Amino acid sequence: KLLDYYQSLEDKGQVEDFLSSLDVEEYTAVDKIQLAELLIGYGFYEKACQIYCAYGLEGVCLESLVKLCSRWILIREFEEDEEILGLAQYVFQNKLYDEVVLQYLMMHYLGPVPEMYRLWTCARDFQMDTYQLEEDILLVSVFVRNYFWEGSQILEHYVRQKGREAVIVAYLTFWSYGYFVRQKPLPETVAKYLGTAYEREWPLDLVCHLALLAYLCDKRKLSASQAGQVKSLLEECYHRNLAFAFFRKLPRELLSAYQLEDKVFVEYVTSPRAEVTIHYALDTGIGAGREYRQEPLPDLFEGIHGRTFTLFYGESIHYHFTEELDGEV
Repeated sequence: KLLDYYQSLEDKGQVEDFLSSLDVEEYTAVDKIQLAELLIGYGFYEKACQIYCAYGLEGVCLESLVKLCSRWILIREFEEDEEILGLAQYVFQNKLYDEVVLQYLMMHYLGPVPEMYRLWTCARDFQMDTYQLEEDILLVSVFVRNYFWEGSQILEHYVRQKGREAVIVAYLTFWSYGYFVRQKPLPETVAKYLGTAYEREWPLDLVCHLALLAYLCDKRKLSASQAGQVKSLLEECYHRNLAFAFFRKLPRELLSAYQLEDKVFVEYVTSPRAEVTIHYALDTGIGAGREYRQEPLPDLFEGIHGRTFTLFYGESIHYHFTEELDGEV
C-alpha cells in the first residue's frame, strides 16, 4: 500500500525523501518489482542494483532494466563487472538496448559467434567503431572452429579498417583448412583476400596455397593475375612432389610444363591418423590376367592420400584401397 501511495504521488521531493531513507530489504519482500521500477524511475540506481545483485529483477519492464544497465555502466565508467555484464546480455538478448549497453558489450562480451555477430550488426546500425569487436569475432571463430558464413562480411570490414595482418592471415588459414581439407564451401570474399594475400607475398601456410589453387581450378574464367597465380602455385606443388586429383581440371598445356598431362591421379581422403594402402593392377589391354600389387599411399596433406600413374595408349588401371585406423582395417 505504501509503495502504491508513493508511486502515485506527484510531489517528487517527497518521493525522493522516502526512497533515500527506505530499507531496501524490507520493501523488497513486499513488492520487488514495484520497488525496483520506482527506484529506477527516480534515479536511485545504487539501491536498484542492490536488489538486482541480491534477488534478480525478473518481471521488471525491459525499459527500466535498460535504463538501470546504462546508468550503472556509466557510474562504473565501463569497468568490467560480472553483474553488469549479465544484465547487459539479458537486455540485449531481449532486443532492447542503447548505445552505452552496446559499447559495454563490445568491450567485455565474449560468447557464441552468432551472438557476437548480432552485436556487430547492431553496433553497425548505430554507426559505432567496431574494429576491436571484428578482431574478437575473427579470432574467436578460429579458436572454436566456427565456419559461419557471415564471417566474410566481418573480414571485409576489418580489412577495410586496416586490420592487423596476423589476424587476417590466421582467419584465411582457418578457412583454407576448412575448404581444402574439410571440403566446406569457400566464401567469395575469403577467396578474394586469399588471392590478395598471396599476391602481396604475405607469410601464408601451405594450406592457404593449396586452397587458393583448388579454388582457382574450379573457376571457369581466370583473370591474368589469377592465371599467373595458378602457374606459380602449380610449380610450387611440383617442387614439393604434390599432385592432387583436382589438377585434372587444369588445361593440358599447363600440366605439360610439369609432365603431368598424361598422368592418372588417384586419391583417397580420410583421417590424417589413418594409414592407407593402394592395391592396383595394370591392364595392358592384351588379355593378360591382372596381377595386383600393393603399396602405401602417401599422405600428401592432412589425410589426402594420393599418387599418379603413367599409362600408355590402351592401358588402364584397376585399384582399390584399404585403410587402417586405430588398429582396425
